[in-house]
Amino acid sequence: MRNRAMIHLTKQHSKSVATEQNCLGTALKLLKTALKLMYLTLLVLVSGCQNHPPVPLGQSDGNIIFVSYQPNDPPGWLYLLNTHSKRWVKVMGAEYSVPDPATFSPDGSTLAFVGVLVENLDRSDYGYGMEGIMLLNAQGHTTVFRPCSFSPAWSPDGQHLAFYKDCDGDGDASLNVAPIDGLGERELVAGLTPRVAEDNTIQHIRLSWSMDGHYIAYDNKDASGRWCIWVVPSEGGTPRQLAFGRHPTWAPDGSEIVFDRDGDIWIVSTDGGAERKLMDIPIQAEWPAWSPDGQMLAFEGNQGADTEIYLVKRDGSELENLTHNSEWDRFPAWRP
Repeated sequence: MRNRAMIHLTKQHSKSVATEQNCLGTALKLLKTALKLMYLTLLVLVSGCQNHPPVPLGQSDGNIIFVSYQPNDPPGWLYLLNTHSKRWVKVMGAEYSVPDPATFSPDGSTLAFVGVLVENLDRSDYGYGMEGIMLLNAQGHTTVFRPCSFSPAWSPDGQHLAFYKDCDGDGDASLNVAPIDGLGERELVAGLTPRVAEDNTIQHIRLSWSMDGHYIAYDNKDASGRWCIWVVPSEGGTPRQLAFGRHPTWAPDGSEIVFDRDGDIWIVSTDGGAERKLMDIPIQAEWPAWSPDGQMLAFEGNQGADTEIYLVKRDGSELENLTHNSEWDRFPAWRP
């Protein structure tokens, strides 16, 4: 009887040891899986900081274009970011880009950006007349659109570009429109704020075309020197002041314009109704940009150390840092 009890206890002990071993094996598998996921997550977060070779627009699945100041790269190289994978890569053909906003054509096939027009020019020496808007196709080939032109904005039909023109910085800056073939340029608004301020900082004007093609929003100083959002008919006419602020972008449905003011993002109806602040966050937010479906906003945010590209829902919820980068990332724009 005693031997039977001992045998029973031995079997029970063996089962207990086997169970513990199984549990330990399962725990180790779960730990390995968790470590693998953490590793993959870290790869995603730092992928933008790795030295990936440039890729043509047509070979990237990125849906946000932005400027980044990466070590050992020319200042202002353009990158494409995928908002789902968080991976971002250099854009082939943008080697001579300068820190200025870029924008996609409505069909997403062509990128308008600002670059140095003279190859191999020492980038510390370029100045007025040496920069201008360039067009980059899906294969990575560039053509010059206009010298001394900046802040391009496509018309909804993709046949025209509105742009800010300032050839010598003497106060003759203007808002102009020209067909993509470059013929028939016309001036819509004269006497805009010069691109280079008195302290030699660049004042990046932003232009945005309404989806019906009838109006262009832009930022410019008023008579008192305060930055304002203005709207002008695309065929010419008297500009209308809409709000105090900077860097306007028309909503895809045409009902609202988003802009920034004093480090916050604001939205105003295009009929001049009440303004509303999108959210209260401890980030200096600038350069908001609507997603093509109008449900999200990308913007550049500064918390002191650097500037990142952020994403937030239209109602101000679910704020997310997209770049996680120690360098400066600026001027986000969506790909259609």
